[in-house]
Amino acid sequence: MNANTTTAPISPHSGLHVAPTKTRWLILFLISLMYLICYMDRSNISVAQPEIAKAFGLSKTAMSLVLSAFTWSYALGQIPAGWLGDRFGPKRVARVWLAVCSAILSRLRRSWCVSSGEPRNAALVSTI
Repeated sequence: MNANTTTAPISPHSGLHVAPTKTRWLILFLISLMYLICYMDRSNISVAQPEIAKAFGLSKTAMSLVLSAFTWSYALGQIPAGWLGDRFGPKRVARVWLAVCSAILSRLRRSWCVSSGEPRNAALVSTI
Protein backbone atom coordinates (compact mmCIF):
# COMPACT_ATOMS: atom_id res chain seq x y z
CA MET A 1 0.00 0.00 0.00
CA ASN A 2 1.21 3.50 -0.79
CA ALA A 3 2.01 5.84 2.13
CA ASN A 4 -0.19 8.57 0.59
CA THR A 5 -3.32 6.45 0.45
CA THR A 6 -5.09 5.20 3.50
CA THR A 7 -8.28 3.30 3.71
CA ALA A 8 -10.21 3.21 6.89
CA PRO A 9 -13.48 1.47 7.48
CA ILE A 10 -16.49 3.65 8.09
CA SER A 11 -17.38 3.36 11.74
CA PRO A 12 -20.57 4.55 13.42
CA HIS A 13 -18.54 7.22 15.24
CA SER A 14 -16.78 8.64 12.18
CA GLY A 15 -19.56 11.10 11.42
CA LEU A 16 -20.16 9.64 7.96
CA HIS A 17 -23.70 8.47 7.46
CA VAL A 18 -25.05 6.74 4.38
CA ALA A 19 -28.81 7.08 4.04
CA PRO A 20 -30.59 3.76 3.57
CA THR A 21 -32.29 3.30 0.24
CA LYS A 22 -35.44 1.46 -0.75
CA THR A 23 -33.34 -1.08 -2.59
CA ARG A 24 -32.90 -3.08 0.61
CA TRP A 25 -36.67 -3.64 0.77
CA LEU A 26 -36.71 -4.82 -2.83
CA ILE A 27 -33.87 -7.25 -2.10
CA LEU A 28 -35.69 -8.51 1.00
CA PHE A 29 -38.87 -9.01 -1.03
CA LEU A 30 -37.03 -10.88 -3.81
CA ILE A 31 -35.21 -13.14 -1.34
CA SER A 32 -38.50 -13.87 0.43
CA LEU A 33 -40.18 -14.64 -2.88
CA MET A 34 -37.31 -16.92 -3.87
CA TYR A 35 -37.57 -18.75 -0.54
CA LEU A 36 -41.32 -19.15 -0.99
CA ILE A 37 -40.87 -20.64 -4.46
CA CYS A 38 -38.19 -23.06 -3.21
CA TYR A 39 -40.40 -24.10 -0.29
CA MET A 40 -43.36 -24.68 -2.59
CA ASP A 41 -41.14 -26.68 -4.93
CA ARG A 42 -40.01 -28.96 -2.11
CA SER A 43 -43.50 -29.38 -0.70
CA ASN A 44 -45.24 -30.03 -4.03
CA ILE A 45 -43.96 -33.58 -4.25
CA SER A 46 -45.55 -34.35 -0.88
CA VAL A 47 -48.86 -32.92 -2.04
CA ALA A 48 -48.69 -34.92 -5.28
CA GLN A 49 -47.70 -38.11 -3.46
CA PRO A 50 -51.13 -39.83 -3.54
CA GLU A 51 -51.58 -39.17 -7.26
CA ILE A 52 -48.05 -40.32 -8.10
CA ALA A 53 -48.53 -43.54 -6.13
CA LYS A 54 -51.88 -44.15 -7.80
CA ALA A 55 -50.62 -43.41 -11.33
CA PHE A 56 -47.58 -45.69 -11.05
CA GLY A 57 -49.06 -48.29 -8.71
CA LEU A 58 -46.48 -47.69 -5.99
CA SER A 59 -46.77 -49.06 -2.47
CA LYS A 60 -46.16 -46.87 0.57
CA THR A 61 -42.65 -48.31 0.87
CA ALA A 62 -41.84 -47.58 -2.77
CA MET A 63 -43.30 -44.09 -2.45
CA SER A 64 -41.13 -43.43 0.60
CA LEU A 65 -38.10 -44.33 -1.54
CA VAL A 66 -39.25 -41.86 -4.20
CA LEU A 67 -39.59 -39.11 -1.60
CA SER A 68 -36.21 -40.01 -0.08
CA ALA A 69 -34.54 -39.93 -3.50
CA PHE A 70 -35.95 -36.47 -4.12
CA THR A 71 -34.74 -35.21 -0.73
CA TRP A 72 -31.28 -36.78 -1.03
CA SER A 73 -30.74 -35.44 -4.54
CA TYR A 74 -31.80 -31.99 -3.37
CA ALA A 75 -29.47 -32.15 -0.36
CA LEU A 76 -26.52 -33.55 -2.33
CA GLY A 77 -26.96 -30.83 -4.95
CA GLN A 78 -26.26 -28.20 -2.29
CA ILE A 79 -22.62 -29.27 -1.94
CA PRO A 80 -21.52 -28.73 -5.55
CA ALA A 81 -23.73 -25.64 -5.83
CA GLY A 82 -22.01 -24.09 -2.82
CA TRP A 83 -18.57 -24.99 -4.14
CA LEU A 84 -19.37 -23.54 -7.57
CA GLY A 85 -20.77 -20.40 -5.96
CA ASP A 86 -17.58 -19.94 -3.94
CA ARG A 87 -15.36 -20.65 -6.92
CA PHE A 88 -17.09 -18.65 -9.68
CA GLY A 89 -19.38 -16.30 -7.77
CA PRO A 90 -23.07 -16.69 -7.01
CA LYS A 91 -24.29 -14.41 -9.82
CA ARG A 92 -22.43 -16.29 -12.53
CA VAL A 93 -23.51 -19.69 -11.18
CA ALA A 94 -27.14 -18.52 -10.94
CA ARG A 95 -27.08 -17.26 -14.54
CA VAL A 96 -25.57 -20.48 -15.88
CA TRP A 97 -27.96 -22.63 -13.80
CA LEU A 98 -30.95 -20.64 -15.08
CA ALA A 99 -29.80 -21.10 -18.67
CA VAL A 100 -29.20 -24.84 -18.20
CA CYS A 101 -32.56 -25.42 -16.49
CA SER A 102 -34.37 -23.38 -19.13
CA ALA A 103 -32.75 -25.36 -21.93
CA ILE A 104 -33.60 -28.69 -20.30
CA LEU A 105 -37.19 -27.71 -19.56
CA SER A 106 -37.64 -26.34 -23.06
CA ARG A 107 -36.40 -29.60 -24.54
CA LEU A 108 -38.66 -31.65 -22.26
CA ARG A 109 -41.64 -29.48 -23.15
CA ARG A 110 -41.04 -29.98 -26.87
CA SER A 111 -40.67 -33.74 -26.38
CA TRP A 112 -43.90 -33.92 -24.41
CA CYS A 113 -45.87 -31.94 -26.98
CA VAL A 114 -44.63 -34.04 -29.87
CA SER A 115 -45.18 -37.35 -28.06
CA SER A 116 -48.66 -36.33 -26.89
CA GLY A 117 -49.80 -36.15 -30.50
CA GLU A 118 -50.92 -32.56 -30.25
CA PRO A 119 -49.48 -30.78 -33.30
CA ARG A 120 -51.03 -27.54 -32.13
CA ASN A 121 -49.03 -27.71 -28.87
CA ALA A 122 -45.83 -28.66 -30.68
CA ALA A 123 -46.19 -25.71 -33.05
CA LEU A 124 -46.82 -23.35 -30.14
CA VAL A 125 -43.83 -24.57 -28.18
CA SER A 126 -41.50 -24.43 -31.19
CA THR A 127 -42.24 -20.72 -31.54
CA ILE A 128 -41.24 -20.01 -27.94
